[in-house]
Order: sequence, then structure tokens, then C-alpha cells
Amino acid sequence: MIREMYHGAIVRSERNSTDPEYLKLSERWLELSSKLEQQLTPEQLDLFHEVCDVQGSCGSITAEEMYVAGFRDAARLMIEILIE
Repeated sequence: MIREMYHGAIVRSERNSTDPEYLKLSERWLELSSKLEQQLTPEQLDLFHEVCDVQGSCGSITAEEMYVAGFRDAARLMIEILIE
């Protein structure tokens, strides 16, 4: 159920981070990747995009696992509070 929530199957809400540090880093990422892409050969550009895709997939898996772990930790905390 938690994974379905994470993927938006249960409660769908579109949210983007509004954290100023995230926005700054995101903008910097776009600037740097654009600058780098302009300097690459077509083969290097394909490799760069593949590296970005793999890194993105790893990040997505990690985010999902942390989301699930957070829910489980919260549930354990609620149980502990109710028992005491």
C-alpha cells in the first residue's frame, strides 16, 4: 500500500520541491548539463544521457525505499506511543 501511495496510485498529488537549496541546485544542474552537452560528440552525448538515466533510476529507487521506511518508522512510533 505504501509503495502505491508513493507512485500516486492511491492519493495523487503533484508536488515539486519549493526548498530554496533544491531549486538552486536544480538550476545549477540544468546550466552545467547544458554546457557539457554542447561540448560532447554525439557518442559522448548518448553516454552522458545514459549515465544520467541510470543515476536517476538509482535515485528513484532510493527515494521510494526511504518513503516506505519513513512510513514504517512512523507506524512503529505510533504503536510505541499507544502502548505506553
